[in-house]
Amino acid sequence: MRLNALMIVLTAWAATASAGDYAAAGAKAERYRAEAQALAGARAQNAAEAVKQHGKQAHDLLQEAIKLYEEAGVARASDAAVVEDYANLLAANGDFDLAADALKRMAAREPGNAGLWAKLGENLGKVGPQGHAAACEAFRKSLELDRNSPGAARAYFALGELQWRQGLYELAQENVEAGLTLAPDDVRGHIAQSALKARSGRVLESSKELDAVGKAAQPYDAETRALLRQALADFDAARRSFEDTAENHAAYARLLYRAARVPEAILAAQRATRLNPKDFETLNFMGAMQIQIGNLPQAKKAYERSLEANPEQPEVREAIGQIATQIEKSQQPPPSPLAPQPQQGPRAPMILR
Repeated sequence: MRLNALMIVLTAWAATASAGDYAAAGAKAERYRAEAQALAGARAQNAAEAVKQHGKQAHDLLQEAIKLYEEAGVARASDAAVVEDYANLLAANGDFDLAADALKRMAAREPGNAGLWAKLGENLGKVGPQGHAAACEAFRKSLELDRNSPGAARAYFALGELQWRQGLYELAQENVEAGLTLAPDDVRGHIAQSALKARSGRVLESSKELDAVGKAAQPYDAETRALLRQALADFDAARRSFEDTAENHAAYARLLYRAARVPEAILAAQRATRLNPKDFETLNFMGAMQIQIGNLPQAKKAYERSLEANPEQPEVREAIGQIATQIEKSQQPPPSPLAPQPQQGPRAPMILR
């Protein structure tokens, strides 16, 4: 009897200690997430010292949270929320394979949990090409269980992204569209949709979609650039074409710019303004791009044409004056070593993100 009582007490104590340990790990994970957010803010402000400080603290907290979960026996955990939190930490640490293993064990325990299958798919997709097939299968299982929630929208988008990487563009389009039906304001969904449209030559629709997203797309600039570079490269390789209109070429110029193909973007903008000499906005865009590549005479010419098309642009008139001054200074003999340095060059009045 005493032995049985002792076993009951020890079992209860172990369960309490385990629950307490998970709570401690969860609290540490929250501190990590707060520090990671502070790190992102410091990076956005280009605050080098703060980036260094928050980066170290975030790294240390992440390692501590992972260790606490493992010491508490997360491998035997039966709480899906605990396992998901642990998997999120592993993913933040770049250990996508370990995160996938943890989620796979939990999904086997709870095969009807759509969120677990979707999270498993996300991590398998990041392991590398060898994980893509299993990731697609996990997303399909998730969508079989849930096709209509915000979580399902994430699964649709992620499945579409994987299919894009596999070259299954029609399937990718279907899943991105399904995701946007459930989450019409999803920024990454619209970026993917824009890239798919650009790839097929619907450049005007593609550019308008990104314009509509606006500043909300800024955190995903690198992703947008990579998707558009591939989409436009595929468009070129397939020798597709679009109607030769000023509006199409202006849209194409903006897509090329976003894909970091600036010289080609200038050529497209030049074609647009030849077809429509009164398109002062594209002329301003062309002037801004010329400034970026250091071609001030051509920038001045583009802004002068813009001013002819629309004289009510005081900021363009000011830019022309600044450019003229800079050109004049560049044509003067170099200053002596003791002479004051010239001021910064002209600021473009209109620069596309």
